[in-house]
Amino acid sequence: MKRAGSFVTVAAAVIFCLSFLCSVSFLAIHAHHHCTDEHCSVCAVLVQCNRRLRSAAAAGSAALLLLFCSMAAAFLTSAETREASCETLVSLKVEMLN
Repeated sequence: MKRAGSFVTVAAAVIFCLSFLCSVSFLAIHAHHHCTDEHCSVCAVLVQCNRRLRSAAAAGSAALLLLFCSMAAAFLTSAETREASCETLVSLKVEMLN
């Protein structure tokens, strides 16, 4: 069962990457397109590719921001934990004698 989930994940990642590769290549090929009609199909596809790439860039920057914030929070909480529990009587092996 885990193997099938892994295959689906890899397949989705490959399709996702191919989608962006095709968008970039289409934009590069038709960069100097000159429209003659008001309802040009090439221009419609160019707009769609441009939107896809811009939304991916926004999602990537949001993911990086989320990753940075979570790592900063983890670092700050681990630093507080280390300072709070640095030395106790048990860790110093103090014997209590009467």
